[in-house]
Amino acid sequence: MVETNQRFSLTVERYKQLTYIACFFIAAIIVTGASVRVTGSGLGCPTWPKCSSDSFTPKEMETGHALIEFGNRVFTGLLSLSVIAAVAGSIFRRPRSKTLIWLSLGLVLGVLAQIVLGGITVLLKLHPLSVGAHMLLSCIILSCAVILAVVSKRKSVPSLRNLFKASRHSLIMILTYIVVILGIVVTAAGPHAGDQRTTRLDVSVESVARIHSISAWTLLICVVILLLYFRDRSRSLIFLAGIIVVQGAWGYAQYAMGVPSWMVLGHVLLATVLFVAASNYWILSVMSREAQKI
Repeated sequence: MVETNQRFSLTVERYKQLTYIACFFIAAIIVTGASVRVTGSGLGCPTWPKCSSDSFTPKEMETGHALIEFGNRVFTGLLSLSVIAAVAGSIFRRPRSKTLIWLSLGLVLGVLAQIVLGGITVLLKLHPLSVGAHMLLSCIILSCAVILAVVSKRKSVPSLRNLFKASRHSLIMILTYIVVILGIVVTAAGPHAGDQRTTRLDVSVESVARIHSISAWTLLICVVILLLYFRDRSRSLIFLAGIIVVQGAWGYAQYAMGVPSWMVLGHVLLATVLFVAASNYWILSVMSREAQKI
């Protein structure tokens, strides 16, 4: 019995590698999903779960839109496998942690919800609200994956209750979510719908873009206050500040250039990095606070 347990056990380092792989695929699926939208391939596979009414794969391989949409679905399958591996790894990791098991199960539930929501999005012909919910859920799953990856490095893992205690660092995550949600609204009203036949959100793009910009400035100001007033000079916060500046500059340039598709894709990529950076800073701050209590 001892040999069997040892044979199937995972070290902290091995499990950390599994969580990094899951993080990569979750972040990548956000970018590949954006590529589907900006290329107008959202209805390249007009049905779900099949690509067409009688086939799971594109029938006409020369159809670019179908290939792009189908490729994104295949990538979702790889993502699912990486998340399943993270759950299995949390069970066989030694020392075992209930916190890691629950966080990894959260990834599975999130991916399952994402698959269902993706199908609903296709069936609703890419309604902007369902597309926006699809993106927001991806960000939540990504945040959970980053938390799992950071926490998995520690042999002694805090409880979920201690991890999610409110603090001033929580404000950074709240503001990051607000920035992302407003960005989703701007996208829902903008020109890149995923398909020419798709309706857009009936709001003023200019007005929502201004509010989105204000939220990004608010986030940056809060980060600067942490840097200067609270003298938090951690590398994770400095990196977060840099990403916010780069993302903001890219967003202004994108708007000035008429929102070209390649810049939208770059904006989504930077938004993904921003979400990783904010989640990383928040959980590192929590872990540091817990360590000071010991």
